[in-house]
Amino acid sequence: MMRHKTNSDPINRNLIQVKYISAGAAWVSRCQPNAYHIWVPQEYSTHMDASLCILSPRSVSDHKMQSTAGYSISFSEEAILVLRCQHLQPFGAVSSLASGERVAIADAVSHRAMVRTLEKMMEESGRQDACGTDRNLALLKVLIVQISRQYALRKAAAHISAQGRIVERFTELLCSQDCARHAVKLLADELAISPMSFNAIIRNTLGDTPGRLVQHSLLQKAKHAAMHSQESMKEVAARLGFSDMAHFSKFFSAGAGMTFTDFKRTYQHF
Repeated sequence: MMRHKTNSDPINRNLIQVKYISAGAAWVSRCQPNAYHIWVPQEYSTHMDASLCILSPRSVSDHKMQSTAGYSISFSEEAILVLRCQHLQPFGAVSSLASGERVAIADAVSHRAMVRTLEKMMEESGRQDACGTDRNLALLKVLIVQISRQYALRKAAAHISAQGRIVERFTELLCSQDCARHAVKLLADELAISPMSFNAIIRNTLGDTPGRLVQHSLLQKAKHAAMHSQESMKEVAARLGFSDMAHFSKFFSAGAGMTFTDFKRTYQHF
């Protein structure tokens, strides 16, 4: 059944924006916060200037691009949850990718596949109807998988430092169902490092404090439950470790910009 779309529908307005940009330097200035922003070069090259650039939410202002033609795509964190892709790095509840880090594209075939996906998305973006939106969501999932594969190849080939292992373990705990709320204490105990050292490593690598990243991870889990489960707000709050319903309600509304009930009503039919 085709969904009825209204002007206030966040799927139409906010989830996905894709365009071709002739000058990479203009890309960062057009980015908006609280969304993922990805730049894919128009031409394949082994030079790092022609690699993927991924800006995670809240990192937009930290980076500038060189003047290289390419494709820009931005999408909200809600898109990751709608598509159930929060298990794919570097698009997890907390990305293990350093802010603005480049990811080399393995080969020309992989690059061409990503460009084709983006070109199809640009075509669908012009349709302005429910079918076009549905197809773009499906294409976005394809692109996320393509990028995740490139990230996995990069990770397998790279030498991971001691600090890198700490960051990876932290993101693993945040993505787990039961450990996110206690990730900071669990990891500090597990690695026998001081809280000050741990906080410095995470903040320098991921661009935020461990405490705020834990809160963000909990919010993403709550959003995912609102979208894809039949759990009540009380059940979600209890599962995520909130004993006070009023506290959870305030926490969710502040992070999502709407109440749990309104968020569920807005997104659950996708």
